[in-house]
Amino acid sequence: GWRRGHYILLVGGGVVLAYPHSTIRGHTWPNDAGYDLSGGTIQGAVARRFDMGKWIFASVEGKLTASWARVPVVDGNATVPNSAFHVLAGLWVQF
Repeated sequence: GWRRGHYILLVGGGVVLAYPHSTIRGHTWPNDAGYDLSGGTIQGAVARRFDMGKWIFASVEGKLTASWARVPVVDGNATVPNSAFHVLAGLWVQF
């Protein structure tokens, strides 16, 4: 991330780790198949910090995430795109 005055700009990425469980036309994917490394995700965010004293501050963040995964299902794969907007708020103590 980068600080720009009271704002913090954030960029990140990661992986999609799926635990596929599906039933398609009466055929069920095994429950014990485990996790599958299925795709990737990216995010961008803007956060604002509000100092409330020497040790306490609050923050508000708006974040946009976009993910794409190819998840195994019975007799093939399913393509699973996802995008979301998140709003986060918190109260913090710093030492």
